[in-house]
Amino acid sequence: MTAGYGISHTEDSVTPGGRIHAAQLWIALPDVVADQPPAFVHYAQVPQWQAQGCEWSLMAGSYGTHTAPTELHSPLIGLDVRADAGAALALELQADFEYGLVALTGGFALDGQAFVHDELAYLAPGRTQLALQLQAGTRLLLVGGTPFTEQVTVWWNFLGKDLDAIRGYRAQWDAHDTRFGAVEGGEHRRLAAPPLP
Repeated sequence: MTAGYGISHTEDSVTPGGRIHAAQLWIALPDVVADQPPAFVHYAQVPQWQAQGCEWSLMAGSYGTHTAPTELHSPLIGLDVRADAGAALALELQADFEYGLVALTGGFALDGQAFVHDELAYLAPGRTQLALQLQAGTRLLLVGGTPFTEQVTVWWNFLGKDLDAIRGYRAQWDAHDTRFGAVEGGEHRRLAAPPLP
């Protein structure tokens, strides 16, 4: 989903009343494309393979000989690694990327430090390789990209250059401005923006 200048959406379980456990990743758009119309594209197939005792899925970018079909506006990678039985991983990294690793389930060890599910490990640019030990039942997300150098302010569900931009977006949201669109059948669930600090 590309929010562009604004988009409304919902996250719903396919089973009514069911629970969703997922990661929602926000990627800041460079200024040159930030004000584009919103869009949604479903990618039914992404590269998947088995290696090092794990199941791998590449959601964005390139890894080794694999390239995901997802449209990107800056150099990025999004990788999902599942280790049902636990595994020792050797990952190749790009030296100009910063990275974040988070276990949705299970946990991992990195540089002698243990991380449990929902804890984020941050890696600054400079590394080209990484050794990880994954616990049995781990579902690991690795995300990365070149450090974003443009100014960004994030507040609630709004992202803009500064607080003045956020104030404007919030006022438009409260006024049900058409810039954000609407989710069909979802009007009764529309979230109210909290007060600004």
